[in-house]
Amino acid sequence: MVLLTVYELKHDYSQLSDFIRQYQFQEKKTVKIKKGFRHHLELKLWKLFRRFPIGKLFSIMMRQCSVCNRKFSEIFIDYYLDRKISCKKCKNRTKYYSAFISFVLNLIERGLKMPKNEFRRILKKNIAIKRLLISYLDGLAKFGLNIPLIPAGPVITIWSVTHRCNLRCKHCYVPPNSMRDELSFEEACSVIDHLYEAKNFVVGFSGGEALLREDIFDLIKYVSTKKMSVALASNGTLITPQVAEKLKEAGAGYIQISIDGLEEIHDHVRGKGMFKKALAGIKNCLNAGLYVSIDVVVTKLNRHQIRQLIELAKRLGVQKFELLDFVPSENACTQSDLALSPLEMEKFGAEVCEIWQKLIEDDYPLTLSFKNPTFTRILAQRFPNVNIMPLFKGIFPKDALKFFNFSNRLAKGVFEEQTPFSPFITGCESGIYVVHIKPNGNVTPCPLNPAMLGSVKTQHIQKIWQDSPVLNLYRGLDFGGHCGKCEFKTMCGGCRAKVYLKTGTYTACDPTCVLNKSCS
Repeated sequence: MVLLTVYELKHDYSQLSDFIRQYQFQEKKTVKIKKGFRHHLELKLWKLFRRFPIGKLFSIMMRQCSVCNRKFSEIFIDYYLDRKISCKKCKNRTKYYSAFISFVLNLIERGLKMPKNEFRRILKKNIAIKRLLISYLDGLAKFGLNIPLIPAGPVITIWSVTHRCNLRCKHCYVPPNSMRDELSFEEACSVIDHLYEAKNFVVGFSGGEALLREDIFDLIKYVSTKKMSVALASNGTLITPQVAEKLKEAGAGYIQISIDGLEEIHDHVRGKGMFKKALAGIKNCLNAGLYVSIDVVVTKLNRHQIRQLIELAKRLGVQKFELLDFVPSENACTQSDLALSPLEMEKFGAEVCEIWQKLIEDDYPLTLSFKNPTFTRILAQRFPNVNIMPLFKGIFPKDALKFFNFSNRLAKGVFEEQTPFSPFITGCESGIYVVHIKPNGNVTPCPLNPAMLGSVKTQHIQKIWQDSPVLNLYRGLDFGGHCGKCEFKTMCGGCRAKVYLKTGTYTACDPTCVLNKSCS
């Protein structure tokens, strides 16, 4: 059933050619041609690579040795770390596959400008990163050598633990009739156990307002004992100095606070006085030593204020500024006129590229991110110097790497150092990195995509992740319209939430990309 019937965005393709000529970085023409050709060639090679049927080579990863009864993926990693192996039966194949692991990690090291053999040191020190790598090896056994790679379990689980909220935001997607249908604390702990077994890396608690759940600090603490990182999304208005300290003590590392514009617009969306309360929450989190991201849902109300909001973020001293594409899902369907049109989004993406370039020139005072799959294409086409990474469905500006010490960050924990984290931009993350749990235990691809995948009340989260027909359709990249033939589909994939809301199907083309004229 299509849950969104009011989702009409005005397409204005007549201005597109003029826009493309105007919104180009000032480079020499020969540089543009070389850059475009290089990206085109790389993407074609990755597309060709997907066709090779070499998945069977990795099927051994999830099997166990008949002598030592250990899983081969764990044996291979341990041998890579210390070059020791006690089981004679495992010896030969272990050396072969460990050489493959070493080759891949050396490539990643070079791509991220890390010292040689740095991953070996990090994996010895950080158990969570080691578990994540094993998940990717097990994913090779389950899914084959897919582009992008698919781990055996989710990397990030976004968990809306409650739909209760102290605000009534105009663009909120939460259905009004679902406020008290929540998992109990015991049920939630069981889900956390399953996430640990699935080698999940980050649990992101959200809502509603997650802080209205009475046991939220206990849930954060329980996740932390499982050596998974904890993030929390909040409107910020309930974060007093005491609450910020409790979040830090419980084990939260990353706090995402929503800002919908400067004071007048923010209060128009969320209620009078909420802007100042949100800023107070941000300051309290920073004072407690938490990693803080200001998150802005981009709409027609605030798109003209982005540069001012960036300056606000710099003055406050937050570590990250994240832009989120407005998706008029479920209860927000009546606000679909707030969404940018495809041409407006294209122009906005080009402006974000300009802002990013300026941040790099200013010594990168904070991380900039834009959660919109089509932005990966915009960045590849318009940014002067980028690395594309279809293997991880992403892209990043090369010049931003000099501001990040990935060695320290990965060794200590992703949210331990209070500095900008990563310039990595991803396409649609559903089924590749992310899955979403609703308050009642139902599982969906992401918070904005209501397609039902299963329920953690009756199924293990890893089984849902691996066997969901919907997620496997997303992973196949066999899309309709221009999305299916687009050379950027291994990085972008289109917004699958928008596709489902618009069509009720899973593989149609993204109606909000300017390249998909046939989807309008």
